[in-house]
Amino acid sequence: MSVPAAPTFPPAPKTVVALEGTTFHGPEAMTGIGRYVRNMARCLARIHADEGTRLIVTLGRLAHAPLLAATVANDVHAHLFQPLIPGRPSDRPARQVGYRETPEALEDDLVARGATVYFDPNPFAMYKSFFAPRLLGHAAMIHDLVPLSFRSAYLDRWPDPLKAEYMRRLLHLAEKADVLFFPSHASAEEFHRHVRPRAGMTLCVTGEGVDPVFLASKTEMEAYGHIPANGRPFMLMVSNLTDRRKNLGFTLTAYHHFLRLAAPTRHAGMGLEIVMPSDALIDQAQAHCRALGIAGQVRFRIAVSDDSLCRLYHDAALLVCPSAAEGFGLPVIEALACGTPVLSSSRTGLAELQCDGWIMPADLSSELALAEGMLRAVDRPRGDPEAARRYVARFDWNEVARRTYGALSAARRS
Repeated sequence: MSVPAAPTFPPAPKTVVALEGTTFHGPEAMTGIGRYVRNMARCLARIHADEGTRLIVTLGRLAHAPLLAATVANDVHAHLFQPLIPGRPSDRPARQVGYRETPEALEDDLVARGATVYFDPNPFAMYKSFFAPRLLGHAAMIHDLVPLSFRSAYLDRWPDPLKAEYMRRLLHLAEKADVLFFPSHASAEEFHRHVRPRAGMTLCVTGEGVDPVFLASKTEMEAYGHIPANGRPFMLMVSNLTDRRKNLGFTLTAYHHFLRLAAPTRHAGMGLEIVMPSDALIDQAQAHCRALGIAGQVRFRIAVSDDSLCRLYHDAALLVCPSAAEGFGLPVIEALACGTPVLSSSRTGLAELQCDGWIMPADLSSELALAEGMLRAVDRPRGDPEAARRYVARFDWNEVARRTYGALSAARRS
């Protein structure tokens, strides 16, 4: 008796992600969100290459295409993608690389290219259109909902059209999206406090990772006490003047108190270096420094490269992270990766980052309390370098991308 041949089935369709990549080189390219988008593009492209498919990236500006392609190519070699340009760009050649005048036409083109799910890693960026797919699965990363948690400082001050658009996007995601990602459990809990997600929606906490450029060698991490490149010991802050939750003005006043407290110690005159993505409102910050009499000790660094930021992390005596709220807190783990201890707020997502001997809690009850914490932090010996290396190893962008891709695979719509 012959055994019937096993039935054959067509192969299951593979997951092909269309990633919204405008933030990659947009206004937020130098922020944590920009870093997230760059790493998602790099790591998801590698996963697609392993699966024999191609990542698709939509872009708001034609000029971003070669920059994004170069970054992905550096990691995936010959594996590139066809950029798709939503909206109405000013440069006419955009029509030759996938320009589509309407969201419907864009989605039809994405489907024709094999996309199964659309992933927006920054849906609340108001400088770009909000694309709500009809046919594709819909996924988004919600980094935080700070405007709702701190309404008086954000949402209540916004013009009505901006408020309405923000809430429209939030409610659409809560009611229509298939998958929502969060960088921390605190961000996921924040989402639940403000909206009720629809039944059947997948909520996934993926965490974030450390760029390889920030991973210090054992020798570098143990080289405490060397003279920084600029010849002056300093503390470091990675901030944004336009975002009130970063507490920059509060920290400048605290640093003024620190200089007074540190005067009779070996830390007298320690500087403060502040890295920012742009020079927006920098005149106000500089005026504040002059009023406090600390202008000569504070240096602002604008839009520094990753290599320069790595050097600053490595040279700093301490990273100060006094933010009132963060979805995750990338500078904290980047500093640890470079062997630099951290004085950090323990609010929202920052509370989930804990490494004994390396992350010290910041008291934000007053500027003086923060200053006292700065002095204690720079005065204490550094922790075990091996403990910091083990802790940082948990934050791997490739693992974050694999978790993300797994959830995206479940987001395909029929």
